Amino acid sequence: MADFLQRLRQRKLVQWALAYIAFAFALLQGVDIVVQRFAWPEQIERLLILAITIGSFFLCLGACLISRRAHEVLRTAVVTSR
Repeated sequence: MADFLQRLRQRKLVQWALAYIAFAFALLQGVDIVVQRFAWPEQIERLLILAITIGSFFLCLGACLISRRAHEVLRTAVVTSR
């Protein structure tokens, strides 16, 4: 379990997820105001929530892959510099 938490810290997955949640919340609040003001259908909000939910999966996947590549490049650079 400690190894898992250490890997999460190295990959900064929690920081990326919190930033994404904050952005998504602000976006939803703004869209909610616009939808109510212009009497747009509520389907727009539902689709946005679905897109944000799907996007969160890809954000986590991307953050893991990018950090893994960066770690491998760093490790390769250390090995080749010796």
